Formats: sequence, structure tokens, C-alpha cells
Amino acid sequence: MLTMAVREWRLIDRNPVADVGRKKEARGRTRFLRDDEREALLAACAGSSWPPLCTLVLLAISTGARRGELIRLRWTDITLDPPAPQAIIQHTKNGDPRRLPW
Repeated sequence: MLTMAVREWRLIDRNPVADVGRKKEARGRTRFLRDDEREALLAACAGSSWPPLCTLVLLAISTGARRGELIRLRWTDITLDPPAPQAIIQHTKNGDPRRLPW
């Protein structure tokens, strides 16, 4: 609003808060499902009319990957070879590929 007051409306000469820095926001919180929550979620998924739902939810719980990341996985992104089976998420929220071990 102050920037508009300077540039568009010419009500003030300078934005008085232009030099004030922004504080970094916390990265959020980490929360894991309790055993009873996990069991209820998987039971609800098992009753779903969409068969892949249970597998998708198990992968999300196990890896922490987002729904969109898991849905976009292709067989070419998955390696089942021992000793380190993994999936590579090519398109992540921040743009950097990420490895999901299992």
C-alpha cells in the first residue's frame, strides 16, 4: 500500500518501511500419525472404491512425499534393485529432484 502511495498516487515521497527486512518464517512442523490414526486411515483407504489409494497413502506415510509427487511417478523413476531401492521425484515443489528411499 505504501509503495502504491509513492508510485501510483504520489501521496508520499518515500516508503518509510522500505528498508525494514523480513524475518524468516519457520519451516513448519513435523508431525507423525499415532498408531491408532494410521490404522484408521489405512482401514478407510482399504474400503475405498479406488484400489490404488491404499498404496498411494502407504507411500506417502513411508516417504513423506506429496500426493502430486507420487501421482506423477513413472516406472522409469523407480529402482527396485538392492541394496538401495528408491524412487526419484523429478518435479518437486522447490524444483530440485529428490530421492525417496524405502
